[in-house]
Amino acid sequence: MVNNSISCIIVTNGLNNKFLTERTLFSIIKTTNNIGWNVELILVDNSPEQNVKDTLKEEKYLPVLTKRLKVVKSVPNHLPKAFNVGVKNAKSKFIALFHDDCEIIDEKWVDKLTSNLNEEVYMVGPEVHTDIKPFKIIKTKKYLKEVPVVLEKVKFLELGGYDETYYWGFEDVLFCAKILNKGKHIKHIDIKHLHFNGMSTILLQKKATNTKKEFLEIQNKFVNMVNKEEFNDFKRKEMGHIEVGAKDVIKNPIFRTLLLPFLRGKTIKTTRNLGVNLGYIKLCKYWKTTPTEVPTEIIMGLMPKTQEEIDILMDDIKQQKDGELYGRLEKYKGKIFKDYFNTIKR
Repeated sequence: MVNNSISCIIVTNGLNNKFLTERTLFSIIKTTNNIGWNVELILVDNSPEQNVKDTLKEEKYLPVLTKRLKVVKSVPNHLPKAFNVGVKNAKSKFIALFHDDCEIIDEKWVDKLTSNLNEEVYMVGPEVHTDIKPFKIIKTKKYLKEVPVVLEKVKFLELGGYDETYYWGFEDVLFCAKILNKGKHIKHIDIKHLHFNGMSTILLQKKATNTKKEFLEIQNKFVNMVNKEEFNDFKRKEMGHIEVGAKDVIKNPIFRTLLLPFLRGKTIKTTRNLGVNLGYIKLCKYWKTTPTEVPTEIIMGLMPKTQEEIDILMDDIKQQKDGELYGRLEKYKGKIFKDYFNTIKR
């Protein structure tokens, strides 16, 4: 295995082939062409149709299908498994894990990221998040997002790779927890990049509700976006809002009782998001809480664990049912929630 070698692993669900090729793949190829490294490109197709390679050829994206690009297939919509499949196929010392909604701009990103890895710092990346609530397994708020994350392949395998319990969500959080619980570190390294987080959710909805021509126009909008602010404005507009009962967002029972006469029939607008489809609102109503007060490793209990569950979630998103379909599974009543809420002080 050559020391100066890196496998760039991109997982795609087939929804944004234009952005994937014209921004994500193109930026990786452009920034690694002349760095003196052996660079391997692995595209993992976890789309329901399993036809990303054929689609790229049909849509005349053949220039990106170079000898450096290897396309492999994985279980539809199973994100952590797709990354694990990509790593299994990697032949380089280092691996860089990418979602298909990001773009690399920094031409020295490979050197900047790999040079910060050592026996204490296991993984590095340009985007650190702190939007989680620690508990027993996940003990800190910090985790890195795959836009990309970079580490040695041997370290990834040493830690057992990504947890495949759930089809979607939190694989990055759990993997960072593995590193930190081992007494090792993750590190934020600033490199210039773009990440349009939530693009796939928008496209999933729009593909189901728009004509082929309209869907193509939306894809083109993403390809031509120049910054995150433009994307976030578009996201807020396209995702829309839902209304929830004002009394349902007040946890304190005393305040709820005192204010009930004034809150009855009142609603509060909240931006539509994936959490709504997963049943965050039903969870809050049933357990009289808010998502921000529930530990992340407990919230994970809402995530799909089977092909049937992920299919129902996809239908809920496509049809903008806001949790009506997926909520029928009543995952918020599951054992993980009962064990947690019955043991904490209410």
